Amino acid sequence: MAESFKDLVELCDRSCARYAERASFGTKRGGAWIWTRYGELHALIARARAGLAALGVARAA
Repeated sequence: MAESFKDLVELCDRSCARYAERASFGTKRGGAWIWTRYGELHALIARARAGLAALGVARAA
């Protein structure tokens, strides 16, 4: 049975925790691929969340 998630935040948190060392996406720079792991992606998302919270952006009720 497929897992269910209450929202995208939960999906992201679980996926990033489960696959922290796996590559999530790559960008090509100077002819070489640079890969970002799920753990790194999660840290970037946490920084973005904190920045939005500092600006007063909150989750909708």
